[in-house]
Amino acid sequence: MSESTSWLSLIKHYDQVASTMDVAKTLAEEGAPHGTTVVATSQNSGRGRLGRTWFSPAGAGLWATTLLRPQNSLSELSQLGLVTGVATLSCLHSLGANQAQLKWPNDIMVKNRKLAGILLEAHQLDSSSPLVLLGVGINLAKADTLELPPEITDRYLGLAEIVQAEENLHQEALHTLIRCLETRYNQWANLGLEPLLPFWEENDWLRGHVIRATAEEGEIEGVVQGINELGELQVQTPEGTSSIRSGEVQRIRPIPTP
Repeated sequence: MSESTSWLSLIKHYDQVASTMDVAKTLAEEGAPHGTTVVATSQNSGRGRLGRTWFSPAGAGLWATTLLRPQNSLSELSQLGLVTGVATLSCLHSLGANQAQLKWPNDIMVKNRKLAGILLEAHQLDSSSPLVLLGVGINLAKADTLELPPEITDRYLGLAEIVQAEENLHQEALHTLIRCLETRYNQWANLGLEPLLPFWEENDWLRGHVIRATAEEGEIEGVVQGINELGELQVQTPEGTSSIRSGEVQRIRPIPTP
């Protein structure tokens, strides 16, 4: 397969699957090319980070996984979660959701509601051809058209609630997402994370807020200063600046203005 092949030509549609991540992994093992995207009408075992279940019934949203075979160093692969976040937000802004912002490391928020989520899985890291799966879930349907699980009722947001929903919203969102993913991935692969940082900084949902994080270093509370050139969250604490590589973050409150 030519490296110049558009990712739009590599989309594979399915009706119901357990998880698009699982299908994409199987296709990758069978030799599917870099840039292949698996899209499902519904998932009965869709998953988010830390083993959480992703609510993904038919008609409610866009559930997709893109498989990549990156040539960058292993130490850089964790940045692909941020690259996917930038691409997903670029897509949503293009569709009219201009108030949407990035929550480090993997969510798209509008105020206090979640519009989209991202899941990154890496495989074959001990081989010469690592595999990375980029999972994206975008809520499309209005909340009042769904039977939402109680645990997400207060934080669910569908794209149709904030933009004028066309009949082909799913297809438009899919094609826009794939174009943005391909553009942002190629930008990162050639130039690294630096060109994407200004967009992140402009749309940082956590910046300037007091947060509480459960990270590798333990419990951290402080004020978010943004992310650094490696994509690590920078948090100002009484002891100094902490750089968080991965973890769960809760936004507590903004810093009071003078």
